[in-house]
Amino acid sequence: MRGCVTEGKTRRSRGALRRVAGREQILAAARSIGVRMGWKAVTIRAVARRLGYTSPLLYEHFRDKEDILTQLAIEGQLCLAKELAKELPKAPDAAVLLMVERYWSFMLRNKQIYQLMNGMDGVPIDRKKVGSIALGSFEATKAVVRAWLIEENAEADRVDVLMDELWLCCMAWPRFTWIVLPHSISDAHKTV
Repeated sequence: MRGCVTEGKTRRSRGALRRVAGREQILAAARSIGVRMGWKAVTIRAVARRLGYTSPLLYEHFRDKEDILTQLAIEGQLCLAKELAKELPKAPDAAVLLMVERYWSFMLRNKQIYQLMNGMDGVPIDRKKVGSIALGSFEATKAVVRAWLIEENAEADRVDVLMDELWLCCMAWPRFTWIVLPHSISDAHKTV
């Protein structure tokens, strides 16, 4: 879940040169606060304090708290999509099963990020932006599911309808797992 750290800029502070945090360092600090204390604890001021800066520096990189949290949610979606699509077996049925296992494992390993990226923690994120990134980033996964549907003899003209219905189910799944089955998930995590 961590991005690449790039060379940062420097700025004079009380006569001395001091490194200035870049986007990646700001996101890492926000992620750390969110995972440890909950996403509501992530504020511009708290992130700045964690980095040893004042709030105005962060506004050079991010518009507001929603902008930071949206970027973290997008990173989560991209990480999940990459995880689901890596080194899949050629057989569509085996690939779909492996993707389901990886999805479940990702959800259990990254509970806080998972809640954030699905807008379930009551904090502001740009859901349209996160959703559009998710839609585009899951193309490889959708291709595997499409191949599986065809292999299972789905009618050719129904495959697109089934894909749309499956996508809607995938969008509803996070809310179902975290709202309806919170104890089952906790118990499942203990056995994994």
